[in-house]
Formats: sequence, structure tokens, C-alpha cells
Amino acid sequence: MNDSPQEKVQLGDERYDVSRDPSSGISGMPPNLGDVLLRHPFTFHGIAGSQSKVYRASDEAINDSFDNAKFMRNDTTVMECIEMRQRAVALLDWSIEPEDSKSSEQKEVADILTKMLNKIPRFMQYRENLLHATWYGKYGIQHKWGYQWVAKKMRPMPLRWLPVSGDKIVFRYDDGLNDHRPDQIGIRVGAGIYSGKVKNGIQDSMTRRGFRGKIESTDSGLAYFLDTWERILLAVHKYRIEDGEYHDPANAGRIHGIGIRSVIYWTWFQKQETLANLMEFLERSASGIELWYYPMGNADGEAKMRKAAEEKIGNGRNVILIPRPAGEDGQQYGVEHIEPGMAGAEQLKSIITEYFGHAIKRYILGQTLTTEASATGLGSNVADIHLDTFMQIVRYDSMLLEESIETELLDPIKKMAFPSMASEDFKFRIHTRENDAEAILSAMQIAYDMGLKIDAQQIRDLIGAPKPERDSEVLDRMAQMKAEQDAAESQGMDPSIGGTPVPEMPEQPTALQAPMANAPAEATEQAEYVANGNQSENSDRQRLVSSDAPRADHYQGYRYDGESELEDRVHEASLETDKNPSEEQRRAGNYRKGRFHWNGLELVIETPEGVKRRPEWPEMPAHYGYIRRYESEADGDHIDVFIGPKPDIELVFVVDQVSKSGRFDEHKVIIGCESEKQAAQLYKDAYTPDWKVGEVTAMTVSQFLTWLEEGDSGKPLATQKPRTSCSISA
Repeated sequence: MNDSPQEKVQLGDERYDVSRDPSSGISGMPPNLGDVLLRHPFTFHGIAGSQSKVYRASDEAINDSFDNAKFMRNDTTVMECIEMRQRAVALLDWSIEPEDSKSSEQKEVADILTKMLNKIPRFMQYRENLLHATWYGKYGIQHKWGYQWVAKKMRPMPLRWLPVSGDKIVFRYDDGLNDHRPDQIGIRVGAGIYSGKVKNGIQDSMTRRGFRGKIESTDSGLAYFLDTWERILLAVHKYRIEDGEYHDPANAGRIHGIGIRSVIYWTWFQKQETLANLMEFLERSASGIELWYYPMGNADGEAKMRKAAEEKIGNGRNVILIPRPAGEDGQQYGVEHIEPGMAGAEQLKSIITEYFGHAIKRYILGQTLTTEASATGLGSNVADIHLDTFMQIVRYDSMLLEESIETELLDPIKKMAFPSMASEDFKFRIHTRENDAEAILSAMQIAYDMGLKIDAQQIRDLIGAPKPERDSEVLDRMAQMKAEQDAAESQGMDPSIGGTPVPEMPEQPTALQAPMANAPAEATEQAEYVANGNQSENSDRQRLVSSDAPRADHYQGYRYDGESELEDRVHEASLETDKNPSEEQRRAGNYRKGRFHWNGLELVIETPEGVKRRPEWPEMPAHYGYIRRYESEADGDHIDVFIGPKPDIELVFVVDQVSKSGRFDEHKVIIGCESEKQAAQLYKDAYTPDWKVGEVTAMTVSQFLTWLEEGDSGKPLATQKPRTSCSISA
């Protein structure tokens, strides 16, 4: 029901009911037919713009003086603060978050998009350039698109970029006549754009697309206006968006961004004027004033004194000639020096530094302690307050930049590289909050006490503590507690409860018993494993992780000598692998497999050394498994890997496995071997004597990782040698 009375207005031959929403009666139509209430230019007492309907420059510095705008950009006291603010955001880590964090497909796309952005040259400076919008109000970057190898495929993305100053960017305004597209972006150009010529029979790209019809005059020169399809070639970041005053239509363009330069201009201008006054004062008065006397009424004496003063004036002092009447002392000639009063100069200096200088710094950074030393007062928390103020500004700038990168860069890349994901929302997130280690550790302790599993390596990373080396002296709280408990139990007492007799405890912890809060990850993992009923099946592993049990010298022939941490992890993973899965489990692959990390890859052991993969094949000469998350384009399965006795070696060997007919079958990766000959022999020993060894390619770990990401796993690696392999003698 409408509260206002029915009112009809005559528009041409039609009468319209203006008291009702024009969308009423149209199912699904947004209010006011999806239009704004009032078009922006109509909210001023007049429209200020050229015939091309472009907003005028709304920057105070530009409108007052182009020279001053340039001088401000070169003022180090101002740009120090601007660049500090930009660097604080550009140096922060970032990530891409999928809309559905549980979707493996979206997570994979987010990972690939992250790699694509990281391949943009100087991506940190890309973000820093967009942040120039904080100074100009808006700033742009042109994209040069092409194709790049990312995650095994050639994908469309920006290969190069070129910054566009905010003073070159203009925007159309919407007056409702539909002569131009509202908010259409233009880039200011010079008359030289018309000089495009045909060279070697090929036209300039701009000439080919008929650029002359896109160039129009504005009140600030020519501008090239972008069509809709061209928007992916330009990313624009805007800083503070606000409206202009009703009586000031020239500032209507602030609706598309106004920067710090405009806001601080008049404060900066007054600082420059005060500085000029100070310099004039010092020039005229810093050396004092000299009074030169000559006899009154003596023209010849005056001329001589004037000549002498002009010769003397080079010392920078002001000289005043004064006629002196004849007196009793007869001292009609003479020079008197008056020292200057520097109180005025000190006052001007104070105004420049403490008033104007600090006002500019506080506006840009929110405080002054990040750029200069100052008393904070013991225990006053002033420094923390200043830092928190600065971090609020950093978070504000980061959130604005996140939105611009999402819409201007990430979305176009996503739509071109992943058309099926065009409707999915991926967020560009800048990590603005520093980790509070103490608070996180406290939260971890609470969660751990409640039974949540905690990654020991995550705690090490949080506090910056590396994993102890094999021969390092360590402080082991677990061992100390065990020694105290053993001593108490030998006396039949429990030290934790003041000498109470020790109650009978089960030999193994049950699933309901929580591990100790400060137990190492290995002990926790052992307790969980045993609690799940795996005591008998994994007795080898229990002996391995036990702090007082000696390690086995070998495991079914595996040449384990425990010389490195990586060898320890490989050995532990082999013990975790089920050696006797049923045939059904083997086919389904759902039996227990050990895993470990090697150079950023997760390797899974399917068949430990000494176990047969097939009844007719010999026992495995080395651990055998696959590289998780990397599938071979040859057979669609994971890429297989043999783990030799020295997994720390920085060499990788890849065998182009062939069938009996000699055709390429798939790749077999071999790590942990010292030579191509050793790798080939290991591979040969895994099969029947008549098995043919394909060509072997040697690579460094770095080259192998590059091939894994960007190479072709569906073709023999030997054919890709020129760009991936290295020459290594056997």
C-alpha cells in the first residue's frame, strides 16, 4: 500500500504515476528498474565537464599548479611517509581462498591461480604500483596477455605489465542520455597517437582496431576510451571515493577516487611558504646588520662610504648608511655591527617541523613514531598505540587492494584460464595480522588438553625452534619426567601427588588416555597408534620410536644406517607400510602405506624393500611407491618412484620405461642413487632378467621439480632433454 497520494505527471503523450515504484507489478524486477535514485551530475548546481562528458580533475594540487604537484612528488619528507605506507602493504604475504574450502576442485584451482600470480614479473611491485592510488586517488596497470607454463599446461595470463599514472586516467559521467557508456574509462594521450604508420606491410595494432574513433577531446586534452573487451587489458585501483560539494561541480570527479596529495596540498603549500620566509629571513638577517656612518652634509664622504660598503657587502650582511652630525668627540665616520635576533628563525623552524611537518605525517601514517624518535613515557603504551594506529591504516589499504586485485586481475585470469569456474568466487587475501606466538601457543595448549592432535613441527615453526640434530645436546622434558616417574615407582610412590602409593596402571595406554601436554610428536604418535589397537602389527615401529630401544641396522635387507634425518623418515615410513595386504587390498590400494616428505613432495611407500610386488618378480631392491598429487599423463596413475639408499643425494634419475615391443610405457623415477649406472641397476633388479631398461635421464632436484610441474609426463623424457636434463657422468 502506498502512503503518498496518487500523483500523475505528463511526460510527452503519456501520464505516469510517480508515487509508485516503476518496478511494481514486474515480477523479479529490482527497485526503480535497477537504476540509481539521481544521476550523479544532477546533484550539483551545474554540470562541469567537456562535450565528451568527462569528469574534470578533482585534485587540489593539479587544479592549483601542475608544477607544485610535481614538486610534492619529489618532496622526500612527504614521499618517505607515502612509500613506507605502500611498502608495509606490498611486503605482506597473500593467498587465494576458494569459495568452498571443502571442494578439492576449487582448492586445486586456487593453488594454480596462486602459481599464476606468482609468475607475473615483479608481482610485489605490481601491487606496490597499484598502491600509488593512495597518492593520486586512482592508478592503473596495463596488461600484456600471453600464455605461460603453469601446472603442466599453457595458461592465459598477463606476461608483462606497464604502470599508468593516475593523472592520465579519466572517467565519463552519466547524464542519462546514453550518448556514452557510464563510468567508461579513458587514458589521456597526445597528438602523437595519430602518427601510427604501416611498417613492413603490418599496421600498428591500434590502427588495426580503429583507434581514431575512440579518441575524444576532454577539458584536459585528448583521451582514448576503452571498449568493454579492452577492460581486461587495464587494472584500475581507486583510493578514497567521496562526493563533491553541491556548489563545487568541478570536484564531482572525486566519485572515482581522491588521493592524499589533494588532501594535504594546502598544508604542504603553507609549509613551503613558511620555509621561503625562513630562508628570506636568514638571507637578510642571519649575519646581522652593519651601520656605516659618514659626516652629515658631506656628499664626498657619503660617496666614499657607499663605495666602501658595496665592496664589503659580499659578506652577506645588510649595510645601512647613516649621516652623523658633528659632535664633541669628532667621530663622524665609523661602522657599528648589530647581532641578529634568531628567536624568529627558531620560531619559523618550529612551525615548519612540528606543526606542518607533523600534521602531514600524522595524516599519512596516523602517527609519527614510525619515522622519528620521540619520548613515549615509561609504561605509557604510547608506542603500542602509535603502532596499532599505523597497522589500522595498513589493514585499510590492504582491504582496498584485495578488492581491486580480485576484480581487476584475478577474475579475468580465472574466467580465461578456468571458464567452468567463472561463477565461483575466489578471494585474494592479504595477511595483515601478525602471528601472536604466545596467544597461539596458549590456544594450542587448551586444544591439546581437550584431546586435539597438534603438529609438533607447527609448534617448532611458531617459536622458531629447529628440530634437534642427531648428535645435538637436547633438553628432553619427556625423558626427565620418565626418570622422575621411574624413581618414584621404585619406591612405590607417585611424585605427582605428593607420595601417594602408585596405583596399578595398564601396560599400554588406552584410547581414552590423553598424551602428556609436552610430549614430543613421536611419543604422541606412538601412543595414538597403540591406542588404536596396532600393538602387535607394528611392534617394529614401537621399537623404532622408543627412546631407549636400539634401532635395527636393516629392515629386510634395506641398507639403513641412520646417517640423516631424511633416512630416518624413509625408514619410519617403510615400517608403517603393510607388508602383507590381501589381493583385494592391493588392487584397491586401501591398505596402510607409509609416507614422508622429500624436497616439498609427499612420497608414499607401497612396497618396502625385500617385499615382492608380484609373485613372479624378485623382491624389491629398494622401497617403491609413488609421488602423491602428481599423475602421469601416460597411464593416468601416480608417477612411480624408487627410493634408493641415499635419499639426500641431489640427483634424480628417470627411466623411460618401455614395453616388450619397445614403445614408451611410463616414467619410473629413481632417487637416492649416486650414479646413472647404479640407478639403472636398481631398476633392473626390480624386474625379471629379461626386462628391458629404457633410456635413463639424469637431472638435478631443481630440474626434476620443474619438469614435474611444467614438463610432459605423457612423452619420453629423453625427447625433452634439451630443456630439462643435465650432463652427469655415471
